[in-house]
Amino acid sequence: MCDVMAHRGPDDTGFYRDQAMSVGMRRLSIIDLAGGQQPLYNEDGSVVVVFNGEIYNYIELREQLEARGHRFRTKSDGEVIAHLYEDRDVDALCNLNGMFGLCLWDRARQRGVLARDPLGIKPLYYWSDGQRCLFASELKALLPHLPNVAVDWEAIDAYLQHMFVPAPRSPISGVRKLPPGCFLEFSTAGVGKPRPFWDVRQLPDEVLAAPKTREHFLHLVDDAVRLQLRSDVPVGIFLSGGIDSSLVTAFSSRRLGPDVSCFTVDYEGNPVDEVRPARIVTRAFRCDHHVVLVTTADAVRLIPKLVWHMDEPHADSALVGTYKVAEAAATRVKVILNGTGGDELFGGYSWYVGNSSRTRLLHRVPARLRSAAVAMLGARQYGRLLAVHRDRETTFVWNHFLFKPQEVRGFGTAGPDVASGWSLRSLVETAPGDRVNRMLYADLRSYLPDDLLLLLDKMTMAVSIEGRVPILDHRLVEWAFTIPGAKKLPGVELKPLLKQWLSGIVPDEVLRRPKWGFGAPVGRWMADGLFGHTLRILDGRPRSRSHLFWGLRGRPLREHLEGLSPHKVFALLVLEVWMRLFVDGVQPNVSLSDLS
Repeated sequence: MCDVMAHRGPDDTGFYRDQAMSVGMRRLSIIDLAGGQQPLYNEDGSVVVVFNGEIYNYIELREQLEARGHRFRTKSDGEVIAHLYEDRDVDALCNLNGMFGLCLWDRARQRGVLARDPLGIKPLYYWSDGQRCLFASELKALLPHLPNVAVDWEAIDAYLQHMFVPAPRSPISGVRKLPPGCFLEFSTAGVGKPRPFWDVRQLPDEVLAAPKTREHFLHLVDDAVRLQLRSDVPVGIFLSGGIDSSLVTAFSSRRLGPDVSCFTVDYEGNPVDEVRPARIVTRAFRCDHHVVLVTTADAVRLIPKLVWHMDEPHADSALVGTYKVAEAAATRVKVILNGTGGDELFGGYSWYVGNSSRTRLLHRVPARLRSAAVAMLGARQYGRLLAVHRDRETTFVWNHFLFKPQEVRGFGTAGPDVASGWSLRSLVETAPGDRVNRMLYADLRSYLPDDLLLLLDKMTMAVSIEGRVPILDHRLVEWAFTIPGAKKLPGVELKPLLKQWLSGIVPDEVLRRPKWGFGAPVGRWMADGLFGHTLRILDGRPRSRSHLFWGLRGRPLREHLEGLSPHKVFALLVLEVWMRLFVDGVQPNVSLSDLS
């Protein structure tokens, strides 16, 4: 299992075994390079810890633990977990500021604990038959040890709708993803159910009482960056030229000084110039700027390899650019900071305000009039249009679909409907706070960990570097959700509050720049040859997967694909490549030409 994940930790291997438990790890050495080998133990060796990630507040925790009489063997960040557990049991998890997928084994009680960090920055998969519990940071490490490998078709339905497989499901039946901010216990008696140890719904009193001011925001950001710059190896920054990565660059350069290494993706054929705003930032803070060109040829060459690294079908086209920029960064640094999280905290996506002028106009019509029009028009075209856009929550849910539910119904299940989705609607309806914060919370618990953070983790770990996200320091997240939604998004402008607070810190041209996502020019890729590869690969799919194209209805495959958007075609390509690698057993070092 460790060998399969060698890319996650090429620097060291460690194991622990007893009659009930065997655990191993691959180490990427970041803190205490010489002495921080895992597993890590408490004083008498009764508590065993392995983990992937970083505990950023380990210095402060160590001082507190030493004052209570604990003795440390190493200078590593992870040893504090064993000593905290000795004092506080599983409540120790609430003291950790970091990102982690961890296993803790209590030898005296013959009890194990699996836990995942509050925001889900690090992944953790597990499987149990009631007698055994298997777990790993990557799905592929589990597969050879499962009694059988069967596709979870409901998870595939969800993937086609949302471009990713939402937790707690995985694409393999029986394998689950531990949700963010949760832990579960296991022993020779069996495996428990995941239980939360952190949630934005349960805010500490001091967070509720904290001032909602620019000064407090800047303090939280500065302290998050301070903690996440802790490293015994070189640190760099992913810089897109957007507000969030520019914010991280501004605060990091204050502490590291000039010549911080920044890395920017430049997509060949991209209609938007991503490099120019990034250069404005690097000149302002005197950074060492590296631009990484991504071409159609890169996509054709890398897709099978990246699908293997992702473990799951994952149709976010940013995976190619993220891998390429990580690969370039790995030649200079071993830790990379990036700006993920600002959109989910301060309202950076158009789906929060309606993503078209038509939607925004409809939202100005009083709700009673819209509901009356829906009732009158019924199932006719304009009635359906108004029904989708009758409120912002419905618009929000609808805009999270790639293939609409009715398009995937028949892929193996009845397919969930718009209202239930994979419970995105219920996430919005049961989330804490006002309307805006409910939508932000839904993305914080779904789109953020299952798409953006999973992609960041898998693509950085593929080249053996560590990705950190200062904006997702849990203290900053908690505080951001105490700000009223009306203050974050009073109108249709995105992130106005954040822009106001960053005035004078981030260059004005960056603050005025329209929002542009990190996604790739998939349409250009398709026109430049990727469509031909996709057509040949899908046409050669095994008969056992012919039901995936129930929608052909007698039409030729080419005609069917030409009627889909480039992103839908890309999603079908990724799905079939994933099937070849993880179901059919094709080796990952193939090209798209080999698969067609």
